[in-house]
Amino acid sequence: MRTLIYLFLLLPLPVLAGALPATSVEDILVQYAAARTDTARYRVLKATIDYTATADPRLLLQELGARPQVQGEEGGASSSLLAFLRAEANYYANESDEALRWYATAIDRAEQRPLPDAILLSTLYAALAYVTEEVRGSLPAVRHYLKGLTYAEASGLPREIADVNYSLATTYATLNDFDDALRHARQSFAIDLESGDPANIATDLRFLADLSLKNQDLAGAERYANLALDRIPALTNQRLIGSLHRCRAEVFLARQRPDSALVYINRAIALEAQNHASDRLAANLLIRARAYAQLGEVDLVLHHLDQAEREAANRDQGKQLPGILLLRAELLQRSGRGVASMAAAGDARGLAREQKRPDLELQAISLLAQHHEAAGSLPLALHLRQRQIVLQDSIHHNITQAQLGIAAARFDVQRIGYEKQALQFDVDLLEEKISADRRARWLMVSIFLLALGLMTLFLYQRSRRNQLQRALHVQQLQIKDRNRMEAELQAIRSQLNPHFMFNSLNSINDFILRSKSDDASDYLIKFSKLMRLTLNHSKENAIPFREELAALRLYVELEALRFDNALQYRFELEDGLTANEDFHVAALVVQPFVENAIWHGLSHSKVERRLTVSFSRQGDVLHCRVEDNGIGREASARINAGRRHRSRGQSMIRNRLHLLEQLHGRRAHYRITDRLPQGTIVLLTLPILPAPKPDSHA
Repeated sequence: MRTLIYLFLLLPLPVLAGALPATSVEDILVQYAAARTDTARYRVLKATIDYTATADPRLLLQELGARPQVQGEEGGASSSLLAFLRAEANYYANESDEALRWYATAIDRAEQRPLPDAILLSTLYAALAYVTEEVRGSLPAVRHYLKGLTYAEASGLPREIADVNYSLATTYATLNDFDDALRHARQSFAIDLESGDPANIATDLRFLADLSLKNQDLAGAERYANLALDRIPALTNQRLIGSLHRCRAEVFLARQRPDSALVYINRAIALEAQNHASDRLAANLLIRARAYAQLGEVDLVLHHLDQAEREAANRDQGKQLPGILLLRAELLQRSGRGVASMAAAGDARGLAREQKRPDLELQAISLLAQHHEAAGSLPLALHLRQRQIVLQDSIHHNITQAQLGIAAARFDVQRIGYEKQALQFDVDLLEEKISADRRARWLMVSIFLLALGLMTLFLYQRSRRNQLQRALHVQQLQIKDRNRMEAELQAIRSQLNPHFMFNSLNSINDFILRSKSDDASDYLIKFSKLMRLTLNHSKENAIPFREELAALRLYVELEALRFDNALQYRFELEDGLTANEDFHVAALVVQPFVENAIWHGLSHSKVERRLTVSFSRQGDVLHCRVEDNGIGREASARINAGRRHRSRGQSMIRNRLHLLEQLHGRRAHYRITDRLPQGTIVLLTLPILPAPKPDSHA
């Protein structure tokens, strides 16, 4: 559920008293028109958010589409409200880009009103920031949250100010800007402290303790955790009480006091058992295992890690798996079980990369490097250390970029505020001149005209200077954006699939164990060829079609060997296309879709597995069709329903195609449909790219 909905549900009952539940769009418009105070409008907006969260988005879009106000009405709050409803409906219909467009439309209509509604604008900017963070990342969302905070402060409504401060603090935390996160979290806490609501106060203190831990402020973390525990007698939410006990345990772990940590984490686990809640059990078991690790109780640590891993695998708690595997790998290393430790560290690295958690990936890489150094595999150890340095530099670079972006967003919002103040000052000055003109009309008219002429000249000069500065700034941004996009594209292309490599090595080992040395040798030769092609292609923006096709064939042949040749596959070239074509295409784009077809569709199929990959060319466009007779998307989704982790493969491909469009100005997209009676069809459209220069790499 949306962050705003969570905040809405946590509001004190007196604040929402009198807010009628909305049952239709007409109810919302009528209630908002009847609201005469900021508090009343706030209640209606929160009821609106609740309504859109529970309504059928498709039916709501149909109702809104039939209203002419949505299409063009520019006056009044109703126009902005209708655009807001349209944005919310599109969001819940998973049309994020359309939702962003309607949020912007709602904000534009609200700001064009002669007297802008600060409460409405604060809510709109907070909603826009949330969806922007979900779709485009945390950094672009900061600017919207800051603008929303400006309007919330202008409204003077404490609840709205606290809500936006809390959301802004969580966004800063995701950007590793813990100083700003703590600043806004403290502002939210100060407001909640005045309201006296124990649940909000305890939640704020829990968040402040977490932020202090991440900021290496152990004294501050312990202070906030103790204050939070003092609120327990006034709380009725057992889940929140368990969260506070878990927070205290984490503080004791950071203080190297495992005995005390065990006391509080045992309380949290006991509360979960009493209330039949297990959505945080894996995390709690991991904390208990870490405490036993500090006590040196290896057997107890492994026992609780086994329990935590089962909970994380059987329930929607997959985020805990990298930490579980890392702790297991460290313990196995200390006990001299190097092979098992390497396997656990490798799994932890793969999961950390999938979950985009570079801090855990760094720990896994460091542990693997230590194993290879101890085993005398210096080339592999050197490669891992180099990867560790690159990842560390990438993390520092991302943090620096985020800090620069935050500073730019804050400056932009402050500039807008100063411009508004200057505009208000000009308005006040004009009013004074008009008042004085009643006493000395002709004299003041002359002064006014002179002042207006000077102001016009000043504004013209300033506008001219700003235009030149903006033109230079835009040119610099374009250069930076292109360099950034090329760097991002190179980073995406350079990623190897650690699961594929790990499974391939397991397959080779299986062949050897079954005395199938010929099969193992054949598999290893093909695997080395594929790795060589993949490494070569990861350095290039565009490669010849024949090389892309050869790499794809090698990949499918390897997968067929792993399936004991129970996979039938066919490559088709249409419209006169041959396997020796020299035209260039983007490297390593088709392979993820073929991999999805095999592992998410065909691997679960009980019938004869068939895969068809066909290519055709039309002018400067290459069409690819990946068709399988697997179990289909719906069945695959049911199999994966219990997993917490959401695959980022399609998101990465979508980002890469988007970058290709921006760099080359050519359309690149894909569409996935269901195949009857079962299976999946992927239709991929790629631009034919110019051949790269001999001395350049994208």
